[in-house]
Amino acid sequence: MSPRNSWSSNRVKIELEDTLKTLDRLETHLPEPLTLTESIGELETTLALYDQLTETESTDG
Repeated sequence: MSPRNSWSSNRVKIELEDTLKTLDRLETHLPEPLTLTESIGELETTLALYDQLTETESTDG
């Protein structure tokens, strides 16, 4: 990666902190604890269902 496209250390830290806050927020809404792999699978399933829903809405309207 060229230096022009790389993130500064501060930017990396900010992004990691933001990701951690998001994961903490999501965890509070889960009915049971999940592993990272299970969480990724759940998110992928949710996104796929959301994509189907938005496709259906766009063809119905």
